Amino acid sequence: DDVVVKHPKLFTAFVAACALCLGACGIHVESPSSLPALTGFALSRDTSARTEAAAADRAHSLASLATQCASCSSALEAVATSSRERLEFLGGVWEPWKGREDAASLPQPEAIAEAPYTVKDFVSWLVISARRDLQTAANPTMTSSEEARQLSAVALGRYASAVQLANAYAIDVDEGTHDVDVLAQRLIGQSGKTPSWIVRSGTSSDLALPQPSQTTSAFANSEQAAQTTANWDCIAQTLPKSAVTSEDFASATTIENALLDRASRSLERGSKDTRQLRCSMPDHSPASLAQASMRADINLFASDSQEVRLFGAHAALDDVRLWTQAPGVSIPAVVTLQ
Repeated sequence: DDVVVKHPKLFTAFVAACALCLGACGIHVESPSSLPALTGFALSRDTSARTEAAAADRAHSLASLATQCASCSSALEAVATSSRERLEFLGGVWEPWKGREDAASLPQPEAIAEAPYTVKDFVSWLVISARRDLQTAANPTMTSSEEARQLSAVALGRYASAVQLANAYAIDVDEGTHDVDVLAQRLIGQSGKTPSWIVRSGTSSDLALPQPSQTTSAFANSEQAAQTTANWDCIAQTLPKSAVTSEDFASATTIENALLDRASRSLERGSKDTRQLRCSMPDHSPASLAQASMRADINLFASDSQEVRLFGAHAALDDVRLWTQAPGVSIPAVVTLQ
């Protein structure tokens, strides 16, 4: 069962609107013969789309080489398929001259950079790019609440692909981080520009998503924080029942403890306590609880606070790892609220 429904119509309409009204989406055409400049969310969207295009190509090529391991080839093709779905969800890679007869003679965007060639490095590259998009989604000055939820939907789906591929190869998702960082250093040395697919602060290596601060006012004033905290607690209360009625749900206790700890940390940051003394979700199947948990996480991206959004980003990454181990749960290519 998919955790959530893919391809919401709202984002499709947004992409269409961007195509019709370039200026409103951060695209400024200087002249018919010069390349338009992407800015704001339009740039973030295209960066994410380029990542998915590169990921789909690399996953497919790696799958064709895995002739001695059918399960490995299958896992890689699954990543390729999911990346193509995310690319479609994003509206595809930017084509500035689409529909023009003279498009081939006009300036073109830079070619899409290739993803790493080894599975280990490829997995870590997927993770790093997912954290990059989540960092953008967590910044209210760069994304509206709707844009943040759309970008995070893709980032979390990509992260899930990385986790599932890492599980298939029995490797850690961060195992290739050093190699990816070395590649980034080399590319920076050659061009003087930081690759868009890497998260870096200054000259020091920083490939992790920033942690939210201990600021209490943002959580105290956030209705999303209060609602999500109560939802986490209710899901945690339901998990023991789910474990009893579901086969092979050995991770139920681990997930329960993680949700309760997360709710406590949210309350310590100042979230209003709207938890119920006794609460049970109407559907206690692992797939339904996973869906509810991810919805609660993504709900935090509706906040106008960066700290609250970052808390949600970390919660969502944790939940992808946790729920991947649950029976009957399949994290979809695009993780959305619906």
